[in-house]
Amino acid sequence: MLKYVFVTAATALVNLVLVATTNVQTANADADLAPAIDSIAADKLITKDDKPVSYNAVQQADIKSIHRTLTEFYRGLNEHNVDRMARVSVMASDSDKEYLRRTFARLKSSGVDLSIEVQNIELVSLSGNNARVEIAQLMKARGAQRAIKSQQSTSIALVKYRGRWKVSDSETVMQSLDRDR
Repeated sequence: MLKYVFVTAATALVNLVLVATTNVQTANADADLAPAIDSIAADKLITKDDKPVSYNAVQQADIKSIHRTLTEFYRGLNEHNVDRMARVSVMASDSDKEYLRRTFARLKSSGVDLSIEVQNIELVSLSGNNARVEIAQLMKARGAQRAIKSQQSTSIALVKYRGRWKVSDSETVMQSLDRDR
């Protein structure tokens, strides 16, 4: 069950990219997610309905920690760095990490470069040791002959484990597909 934290997004992206592109060769695109996340209020997440919400000091610290966790998670995803993702996630086993490594290797061997740009983060709930965020993101995949962009909505559950927030579950929904030929 926990392997879906990584596998859901990665497998969907790999399948989308490999099915939608043919004769794909190497492309050159490096994306740094930090500016995309940092451009969303430096120390808070956008809240539902954009209403001002008062948080106590503990909740504010939790929100900052969630923000750092998500930044690290997306950096790992964009760098295809399973170990970086694992540091901020609840993983079931080493075999799950190896599965994701193979998924990233499959992308690389196909000459596909992909990145995910965070466009909006909305804090849906924060209660004790559990939180849920909704993330609007843009997945970009580029090969020598085609580029694909997909607008996605991702719901990520986080759990506070030993004083640190970790990604515990995610579900990605592709909202639209845009192909450049």
